[in-house]
Amino acid sequence: MKQYADDAPIAAAQPTAVPLALPYAEVAAQGQFAADRRARLTYGVPPFLRGRVAVGQLVWAPLRRKLVLGVVTELHDTAPPFAARDIHAPVEPEFRLTPRHLALAAWIAERYCCTLFEAALPMLPPGAARRSVVHLVTTGAPPPLAGLSPRARRLLSLLEERGETSLADAQEALDSSLAGVVPTLERLGLVERVARVVHDAPHIREERYIRLLPAGLAGAVDLARAPRQAAVLDLLRRQARLGRTQDSGLRTQSESEEEKDSDEGTLSPKPLVLSPSAALPLQDVYRLTGANRTIVRGLEETGLVEVFGAPGRAEPAALRPRRYEPPPPL
Repeated sequence: MKQYADDAPIAAAQPTAVPLALPYAEVAAQGQFAADRRARLTYGVPPFLRGRVAVGQLVWAPLRRKLVLGVVTELHDTAPPFAARDIHAPVEPEFRLTPRHLALAAWIAERYCCTLFEAALPMLPPGAARRSVVHLVTTGAPPPLAGLSPRARRLLSLLEERGETSLADAQEALDSSLAGVVPTLERLGLVERVARVVHDAPHIREERYIRLLPAGLAGAVDLARAPRQAAVLDLLRRQARLGRTQDSGLRTQSESEEEKDSDEGTLSPKPLVLSPSAALPLQDVYRLTGANRTIVRGLEETGLVEVFGAPGRAEPAALRPRRYEPPPPL
């Protein structure tokens, strides 16, 4: 195998960059950009964040209509030829990549043709890429004696009473969007916005199931011109027969032989009854019969089947059917 020598040097270990009070920042934002994967976006640094944001800082920045993570790669004072949007807030707790980390991320991005943020992602704190919630907190600076609106004073009183509060809770408590109040208080150095990462609590996934109704159990419906619907009903009837035996316990050998003979037509089949285990996951029915949502909806409208939601059943990986697939040729 051909060996590739990577002779590009990586910068030696250096201390974390010192924040500079500069008005603009180049940010490697999280996202895909058609123009250039190495593209960096220019943002303004609000006055209340100057001297706090440094090169390598992990920040929240607006991109289109949402907030995304980004890594500050450069601070400068050259105004861009467009109106730059401001950085929203540093990620809390604050985290900065060292110059060595940035050099390694730049090398990875160049070598493996990815964005700088994708290259830096393994070096970021776990869970950093999750969604954020904006919180408001007072800086402790004394408010001016005059010039504040009544709504701004109410917001300050609320934050002093509750401490750090999410923006959504403050909007609900004051019955206002606070669109103009929060930026004003930020400019005066009275309030800071903090974006905190939210870890979603695990929840049980709901799965869609399908089962026969009494009209579908009878088997008297003529579906000669609807083979897919007939296949769905046949599968559900077999499941109802299997569910009956599962609900009553393990089958004996004689019961198994009687059921086999009844399927072959030598004995009259036992009447089917609805049971809790007579339902099948809807996706399994689609896969086994080739049916789709339109076909199942037709059966629902005629009162033959019922589709309902229930918590998904976790199936151990060891019990899932697995098919051997040979490795691709090299």
